[in-house]
Amino acid sequence: MCRLMVYLGDPIVVADLVTRPSHSVMKQSFAARERLTGGPGYIPLSINADGCGIGWYAREVERKDGDVTPGIYTSISPAWNDVNLERITPKIVSPLIFAHVRAAMVGTPVVQMKCHPFSIGRYMWMHNGEIGGFSALRLPLLNALRPEVAQKCPCFESDTAVAFAVFLNQLDDPMVQLAPTALAPLMAATIATIRHVAVQNGRGDETSMLNFVVSDGRTVVAARYTNATDEPASLHYATGSAFRRKKEASADFRLEYHDKRSRLGLVASEPLTDEVADWAQVPPNHMVVLMHSEGSFVDTLVLPIDCESPEVQDHVTRCFRALDQSIADNAPQALQQAPGGIPRALKRPSFATGEDVPVATAPETIFEETGQSVLSVAADGTRVFSGSPAGTIHVFDLQTGKLLHTLDDHSHAVFSLAVADGRLFSSSMRVVNEWDLTSPDGAARARPRLLSTRHHSDGDVLALAAAKGVVIGGPRDVSIHVEKACADGVTQNSEATVGEQKGELVRARALLTDALTGGHVSTVYAVVVRGRWLFSAAGDAAVKIWDLDAGKHKASLYGHAGAVMALADVQKQPSSGPDADAQKERSNGSDAATSPSDGQEERSDAPDGGFWLLSGGRDNSVRVWDTDTRECVRVLKGHADDVLALCGGFGGRFYSASADGTIRAWSTATWSCTQIFHHEDTVPLAIWPTERGVGSGAADGKVRSWLVDRK
Repeated sequence: MCRLMVYLGDPIVVADLVTRPSHSVMKQSFAARERLTGGPGYIPLSINADGCGIGWYAREVERKDGDVTPGIYTSISPAWNDVNLERITPKIVSPLIFAHVRAAMVGTPVVQMKCHPFSIGRYMWMHNGEIGGFSALRLPLLNALRPEVAQKCPCFESDTAVAFAVFLNQLDDPMVQLAPTALAPLMAATIATIRHVAVQNGRGDETSMLNFVVSDGRTVVAARYTNATDEPASLHYATGSAFRRKKEASADFRLEYHDKRSRLGLVASEPLTDEVADWAQVPPNHMVVLMHSEGSFVDTLVLPIDCESPEVQDHVTRCFRALDQSIADNAPQALQQAPGGIPRALKRPSFATGEDVPVATAPETIFEETGQSVLSVAADGTRVFSGSPAGTIHVFDLQTGKLLHTLDDHSHAVFSLAVADGRLFSSSMRVVNEWDLTSPDGAARARPRLLSTRHHSDGDVLALAAAKGVVIGGPRDVSIHVEKACADGVTQNSEATVGEQKGELVRARALLTDALTGGHVSTVYAVVVRGRWLFSAAGDAAVKIWDLDAGKHKASLYGHAGAVMALADVQKQPSSGPDADAQKERSNGSDAATSPSDGQEERSDAPDGGFWLLSGGRDNSVRVWDTDTRECVRVLKGHADDVLALCGGFGGRFYSASADGTIRAWSTATWSCTQIFHHEDTVPLAIWPTERGVGSGAADGKVRSWLVDRK
């Protein structure tokens, strides 16, 4: 058993991942916390002393003669005692980094040719675990390879190297880069081949731990697999905007969040930081896919390795097809950026329009500045609430824009806010807080009172929706949780058991999802609840419909090319219905379609048809869905960048906010854009409707309200 780490994102100094953090891979060479024994033949759990290695890809600007092969450094020295590792890691800057420390079985040779990572052509590979019964399977596995692949196997005595050869045997040329979504099926096929050979040779019952990691220089696939009933070897993942020191010269690093989109992905045997809330555990027998998408952001997928469900296979296929459409050919741009660059969300957006649409550049009100980027906003009629990356919630007077209160009960970024029934709900790292907005003395400006703190199992809660009696959160671990709100007058500040005890409404995590039960395979970015129906949107390019009463997935809506970042619902207007099938918009035929779950034939199970569902994505479009027929009836275009937020409005309007620096007002009667609100030099990250127009929270830290032209 070993420890490993892989990074994909903006270029970073290798030492900031491998040697400097308080629980870096180098530190894990002598102080591992989660390593399995691997049996009696292994050295103590905390020690991984039988060699170390790093691998990296050069930035495009630094490549000589088009060389796309990775750089590799390996050593048989323990990582903690390898002076050359300490010397070179501060000098290397890369957007894609592997690191590995080895723990060999007693009696296994400690030689450099067995040290990870391995590389052939443009591909790099490493492994934590073992192939059960490898001594008996080595020859059958090698005999199954093409001769030219077998000759390239880095080490016939290493199960990791032979597994790498099995992977490469599926490729025509190891110098050719495949589509980003092609590596995951190849990883699954590699594991299936190893298991098939084991069964054929009478070794199927021997335990294999196959935590493989592979990359072609653009995409990363990391698997967590075992054929045993016990837990596989540990594997965690994290995403964010930047990975930096908390303080200068400190060994404490942290993940920073500037908006919901990620600029980096990390996968590691153990978390590299002490902030365990930053990390989510890879489910057993799943794999994580990290890949660059448009604008140098990083998409993350969590996929089952071995799944026979046609519904899940169909969803993954549609997801891959949509993401392949959205993968930018400008991925090398990410490789050319300097380390520590400013995230695009904070850069000056480009905006131009030749449309005959009024453009407003001056907001009606700019609220009192707080100096912190605004990730989320909500309002209750008299007050506006904004969430920041620092974990604070600012409370403003809606009419004057004055700051009333600062709530600092969250310790991490506040990703989402929702108001319902006199309550404010706020989400952060593994936490959803519930606040009482009512005041015993009726004071309109009273400080909100914290009622409860709900803890989630894994990851940041990026999406939040609230309705009467329930709060719904979508953590980064691709699940959706439905919980009961606190009863009036009840304060519940501990993680309670599921159910109802002593009249207190407590935690009720009955829902919902992983890929095997119809769920998303990527981060949930948005949720909307309407009656018994829940709608969710995620990085897998899908919108899903759930029946809250039954706790089941009912349908999936496809059509976006890329992650779906925002959802909203708007009431149907008498004149807003599309004419007929001629006006229905579908992209690429069957992709803009509905995928039903089992038992969906009864249309009485559908949500009522009295509203439109809106979805906005990283394909710059807004889609309008008929929730009765579950068909896309309109595709609204005009934004020049990602659609980050949506909200319904007054007077038959709704609003969309984009990374192009604009908010667009749309008419539900004509489905046309009626006005544009331009944020100069910044990006609106969150919006809410006002009686006079729309409000926005932006990356420059300002909360604004905009007056809509009612002509």
